Amino acid sequence: MLGTARVIVDEQTEIRLRPTLRDQALAYLVYAGDWVSRDRLGFMFWADVPDQTARHNVRQLLKRIRRLEWIQGFEADTDRVRWLVPTDVDDLRSASSLENPSDPPASGTLLPGFERGASFEYEEWLLSERRRVFGEWRGALLDAAERAARVGDPGAAAALLEPALFDAADERVLLRYMDLAARAGQHEAAVNAYRSFTRGLQSELGIEPSREAQDLFGRLADLDRGDQSHIVGRTQETKVILGLLASPDCRLLTLLGPGGIGKSTLATHVAGNTAPIYADGSTFVSLESISNPSVIPAVIAGGLEAQLDERLDPVEQIISMLSDKHLLLVVDGVEHLPVGWALLAELVHACPGLDLLVTSRERLRLEDEWVYEVEGLSPDEAAEMFRRRARQVAPDLVVSDEDARSIAELVGGSPLGVELAVPWLRTLSPQEIIGEVLADPSMLKGGSRDAPSRHRSLEAAMAHSWQLLSNREKHAIEALAVFVAPFTRELAASVADVDASMLSELRDKSLIGQRGEGLYASHPLVRQYAASRLATDSARRSEVRSRHARSVLGLVEQPERAITHRRHLDDIVQGWLHAVESRDHDLIERSVDGLGWLLERTGRMVQGLQILDRAVAIFDDGAEATRTVVAGLRTVEATLLQRLGRYQEAVEAARAAVEAATQANDRRRLVRALVSLAWARKWTEGHVAQQQTLLEALPIARTLDDELLLIEVLRSLGCSAPPLEKCRQYLTDALSRAVGPNRLVIRCQILSNLGSVLWGLGEIPEAIHLNERLLDLAGSQDLLAMTIFARLDMAFFHSEISDLDSAHELCQQAETLIASTEIDSLDLKLYAAEVTGEIARLRGDSDTAQRMVHEALRLASATRVPPFGLRSLRLHAQLLIDRGELEEGLGLLALVCSWTHRGPDFTAWILDPRIWEDSTKEIDPGLIDDAHRWARDQDLGQVVERVIRGPGRI
Repeated sequence: MLGTARVIVDEQTEIRLRPTLRDQALAYLVYAGDWVSRDRLGFMFWADVPDQTARHNVRQLLKRIRRLEWIQGFEADTDRVRWLVPTDVDDLRSASSLENPSDPPASGTLLPGFERGASFEYEEWLLSERRRVFGEWRGALLDAAERAARVGDPGAAAALLEPALFDAADERVLLRYMDLAARAGQHEAAVNAYRSFTRGLQSELGIEPSREAQDLFGRLADLDRGDQSHIVGRTQETKVILGLLASPDCRLLTLLGPGGIGKSTLATHVAGNTAPIYADGSTFVSLESISNPSVIPAVIAGGLEAQLDERLDPVEQIISMLSDKHLLLVVDGVEHLPVGWALLAELVHACPGLDLLVTSRERLRLEDEWVYEVEGLSPDEAAEMFRRRARQVAPDLVVSDEDARSIAELVGGSPLGVELAVPWLRTLSPQEIIGEVLADPSMLKGGSRDAPSRHRSLEAAMAHSWQLLSNREKHAIEALAVFVAPFTRELAASVADVDASMLSELRDKSLIGQRGEGLYASHPLVRQYAASRLATDSARRSEVRSRHARSVLGLVEQPERAITHRRHLDDIVQGWLHAVESRDHDLIERSVDGLGWLLERTGRMVQGLQILDRAVAIFDDGAEATRTVVAGLRTVEATLLQRLGRYQEAVEAARAAVEAATQANDRRRLVRALVSLAWARKWTEGHVAQQQTLLEALPIARTLDDELLLIEVLRSLGCSAPPLEKCRQYLTDALSRAVGPNRLVIRCQILSNLGSVLWGLGEIPEAIHLNERLLDLAGSQDLLAMTIFARLDMAFFHSEISDLDSAHELCQQAETLIASTEIDSLDLKLYAAEVTGEIARLRGDSDTAQRMVHEALRLASATRVPPFGLRSLRLHAQLLIDRGELEEGLGLLALVCSWTHRGPDFTAWILDPRIWEDSTKEIDPGLIDDAHRWARDQDLGQVVERVIRGPGRI
């Protein structure tokens, strides 16, 4: 109940709770942790109605709860109710006894959002308990922070307190945070926390912080002003590294990363922020230009501004210099001197007050070594660095945010890559720089004259690392450069012959990094350099690309499992393009369905059509051997066109697929083509045409040993022509067959379709419940488009039972998801605009409703499909009537009515007869007759265009 309220049933099932009456009651019961009387429930939710009505409402509520499939441990007798299950609030209350200081409660907000739409009594109870829980949570954080501080980890202790810093009513948290942050070297964070807290005190209470807090702030601010580093970004990295150095167990910390990633700059910046930790400060020494390990002691002595006596042992002299100092020694660039690494370990053991911060492209593999992997700057940080450097070389040039981010992504956030790209602005535009670098990475050169030689060009930086590799390691990195996205260990083995041991070696040498659980990738600059080397051997490059194509396309040979490999989609597309260029029609035929499935469910339909067009142009040559391939290509093409709202083109592609499958005598391909044709005909000829095509496919599908294909035919029939009871039978049959982990996607589709049928049958609560199951299932599989459709359907269903607050919230969630992702599905965006407009009108927000109507009509015009335009036009007509513009509103409503009679059968659901009746009550019959006459003479498409162009009379 802290944070996002949800019920965890088991490892696979998680139910999200929402601020509905049912879920509010469940939350109240589980929080109570004991018996609650029915009268108490009645008062909590229905205090303003007669007792008898309240008791009746409680009974109905409990019936709804008992029907939940996942409910466990729920008890009710004649007078009382309880639901005893463990909660995170229980964990919070026992947090003070936790032994693990890194495991406090993550959030102190009780049931966020549950006050929306709640009764006055429920809201008062929730706000009171929320204050109580927040106090308990704050105390648990303080206890956990003290435990972390006691084990010598002030950075972790300070981080534990960060969530509670916003509370202006309790200065204890601020003071303890500032003290811990200072001990961890995070004085900038402590200063910022003080400033934020002060603003809160002044705005909320009108007072100043205590003298103790002001004095501590003054000391830290002085340190902050003393840091003159001009480093861009790296705030989080600095914080983590300082926290590690503050731990007594971390004596030798290696900053590990490829060349040009900014290790040296970061190490220098960290050293400048360690004043509160090391009494004797920090010293920086560079071993970059050293080739003889025996001179390392002399270099260190120089950094300490001391000289060695040639008559004495140099190592013993260095130990003597450092043995009584509390110092941070930064040793830069050690990867090429493995013989000298043992000296670093000896210094750690002999000098108890010494900590070492080392930069290297390779892990040292010393017993005392801790490792922090340095990655590139974030896109925003690298873009800001590019803009700053651009002002130095071309002060009059304005670099757009988009161009700066493109350069930043090209070089993978590498500060060196940014530095080397900037001088080209005097000659090339940012887009020209990108093209040149992609064609020839070696053009990134010309760094500062005072920079080390290996940092004056990309090629020099990469060559330095390359010289330290074996031939097998070089070949492995070159082969891995064929991947355009992170790869798994299994893919690395099949494409580049890289086993687990080699993978570990390459990672230890900063040539690949881990990108999430089980995923690896080369840094973009490493990849570009290796790819340029591979390109010099065309035969080997072709062989590697062929292995890559077979490996990644093998992931989608089973369409039902394709979605589980969506993280490899970019590589799958590249593999597909190579297979097309190689005219490998067997590989194309095996993978086309899975590729189409994956493109559709990731919303990348436009890209899919582009790569399909290339394949069709090559394989559609009339030859008998390629007819099956052409049938598959055309079927997938029709599906993607249909999802984009290009329905007539989808019909043409599907008919071509049917013809090719028939000529090839491939019944499985024929069924798939007929299904695609049926869906395309739905939006050009109506539900009956869809049903006729599917009934042609059904007996063929029953003869095939392909259960998934039969399920798809049954599902499609369930979405075709009424009667709705027959549709329910088809969908129920399909749902009973769609079991198992490999069929979760199609199970989601069936649940969505069945919910719409239940709505049509008037079983709205059941439809809502079904869509809740769908949301949970789709969310667990990261099916974005499906979760958006489910939210929109649920919003519509909630509006039908006058729960407009829930409907509005669901629409907002859907809009946020659409805006934050790259979904190019026209019908999804259109449906979102229509439903959001409907809900806004019902809530009295006519401005939002009108804006959504115009967006929906614009999208509907692009689809050229009457139902979409009619539904949007009907909503526009209702808004006009609401504003008193009866003549225009009735005319448009009459136009919609006329289409429900003269158009294909699919328009029948557009206009509920009650809408016409409600809109024409007490209106002059002559005005109604005029509206009908006007409507009979209008072209629907032209009317839609005139409404889009508005304002003005139509």
